[in-house]
Amino acid sequence: MVTRSMKVTNAQALLVNLETQETVTQTIAMPNVYKDDKALMKALEKSFEGSTLKPVHVLSTSIEEKLYGMSEKTFLEMAKELDPETRKPLA
Repeated sequence: MVTRSMKVTNAQALLVNLETQETVTQTIAMPNVYKDDKALMKALEKSFEGSTLKPVHVLSTSIEEKLYGMSEKTFLEMAKELDPETRKPLA
């Protein structure tokens, strides 16, 4: 089992449906911790690009550390090999 601990920001956000003009509140798990709501909104907007939902306001946030894992077989199927010196993907 390959595991990874990471901090996740759970953002309760107000979203607008661009087709119906209705608002909806959703809790969205975002990787990382953000310095403020403005930085979080920027990340939310990017994650909803091309969607009919548009984030318009962060209502609340909470941060939790979670442990994720997957089998080594799944990891090898999904992972990109990295250069050990630069830690960047191999071309």
